[in-house]
Amino acid sequence: MKISPNYYDTDWNALNLTKNYSTDWEEGANIVRDRIHGRYLAQIETLENHLDDEIWEYSGFLIIAVDCMVIETLNQFYLGIEDTNQVYSRRNRESFRDFFNRSQFFNAHFDDDRSFIFYDHIRNGLLHQAQTKKDTLINFREPEMVKQVNPTNIEDGIIVNRSLFHESLFNELNSYIEKLKTDETAHDTLREKIICKMSTIC
Repeated sequence: MKISPNYYDTDWNALNLTKNYSTDWEEGANIVRDRIHGRYLAQIETLENHLDDEIWEYSGFLIIAVDCMVIETLNQFYLGIEDTNQVYSRRNRESFRDFFNRSQFFNAHFDDDRSFIFYDHIRNGLLHQAQTKKDTLINFREPEMVKQVNPTNIEDGIIVNRSLFHESLFNELNSYIEKLKTDETAHDTLREKIICKMSTIC
């Protein structure tokens, strides 16, 4: 079974990841990156580099919708679970809050309120109605990654700069992969969880 553009389940299962100092960890991290980048982020890069400017300009909903899929997937890798509901009891908005809180690239921009509004107005809005909710907007012009539409009432919505948001998610993935490759102290946390998650795939 092919698990990414360049790897099969047999490639993962052939790795020796029982020892933290195993040299196979670099290849294991490459497989995880190939899976996430090859299935999600490479497609966004195609949109961003499209010769037709209108294709890029009007792809904000699609880019952020894919980013939401990556966030949920990455959080499952961090936790070593097959399904988000295993931990969050169907309150998936908390998985987004935890992801933003954990990430050095997002935690300065998202407190709990903004995380929950992002989940409801953007993630759920795009998934269920193919649009954002209330006054929430996605654009590429704001100087900040995220800001409130109404400074006195978060419930009115937020404005998300899709370019800054996606760049931070890309950086989060790269940081995660680099830790898997090089951080031997991560064996009882990141590396242990990745083995659990990949075992549900392979």
